[in-house]
Amino acid sequence: MANLTATGLLVAFLFVAAVAIADGRSLSVAHEKFHGDGADHHYVAPEHATTPLPLICTGVHGVEAGETCDSIARRFHAGLGRAPFFRLVSLNPNINCRELFVGQWVCIQGLLPV
Repeated sequence: MANLTATGLLVAFLFVAAVAIADGRSLSVAHEKFHGDGADHHYVAPEHATTPLPLICTGVHGVEAGETCDSIARRFHAGLGRAPFFRLVSLNPNINCRELFVGQWVCIQGLLPV
């Protein structure tokens, strides 16, 4: 009985694998028909699109003992809900809110790139 179960599982696995392989091949064939054989028509972003625009920080705050990203955001940014937090994180794209340390400079006011 165990051999029949194992055999059934093996057959089911092989069937699923064969369908997945065939499906992958049909997608690649459709891709080649659409784009032509060997043609490389994939979208490449223009160079200027990959260069990040600078963030201009016009006000900073040194983190004090017991402060969190949320407390700093509520202290310096007006808004409802999570808007102050998202503003703070937007002004500090590399901030790690779990590892703030006393004396860390945080941008609290600035101009975001458009």
